[in-house]
Amino acid sequence: MGACEYLSWSRVQLYLRCPRAFWYRYIEGAPSSFTSSALVLGSAVHDLVGEHFGKLMAGEAAEEMPWASDFIGACFDEADPAVKLGAKEDRDSLCDLGAAMVTALTDHDLLGDTWSVAGIEELVEGPLIDEAPPFVGYIDLLMVDDTGQLGVVDFKTTKSRWSNATLRENSGQLVLYDALLDATTTHCSFLTVTKAKAPKVQQLTVEGSEQGREQLHEQVRHVWRGIESGTFPAHPGWGCGYCGYQDRCPHSSA
Repeated sequence: MGACEYLSWSRVQLYLRCPRAFWYRYIEGAPSSFTSSALVLGSAVHDLVGEHFGKLMAGEAAEEMPWASDFIGACFDEADPAVKLGAKEDRDSLCDLGAAMVTALTDHDLLGDTWSVAGIEELVEGPLIDEAPPFVGYIDLLMVDDTGQLGVVDFKTTKSRWSNATLRENSGQLVLYDALLDATTTHCSFLTVTKAKAPKVQQLTVEGSEQGREQLHEQVRHVWRGIESGTFPAHPGWGCGYCGYQDRCPHSSA
């Protein structure tokens, strides 16, 4: 199955949300009918925060980004397919919101006196379980301390502050990255920022454990069995309104 020569965290999560959407995107290769505003906003914020930490990695002083809103606006304008805004959204407000989120993230004292930047969008790849294709992932921020031990950070833009349940739901991503690094990792965390007029930042730690890896392996094993056996049922629900394949899916509830 050439379309599934590798897996990623986002591919596994899409299959879990809606196997039919996975089929359209990765097996059939169908084009999406629109780009979600959340995807564009999140990607733009990631890029700008990555630029901030890239300067620190290069030994340069971090600078303010008065042009951040314009950069985000260009991302909206250049998206292909075109962005679909929500009923209560407008482009300029989203651009200003994104700029405020970037400021909140870069003002957070993530590195402290312990860490320095070792990598931005660091590629990690390798096998997770024998029967599935290898995994590919990109670590938003890779840190290193004075002893050479590593820290992994993933940035998330969110509608609201994460609960413990939301952290558990997403923790597999960092468990996966920790496994693919094949190194001594001392700290894995999410840095989340809310989409609010006054964005709130949370730094949430994911504790690595053998149980966590076993749970991830089991989840991936079941997902891969579904993909390999051609099991792609639709999962209609609230997510249909954000799905770029709703126009072609007979089960869409949008």
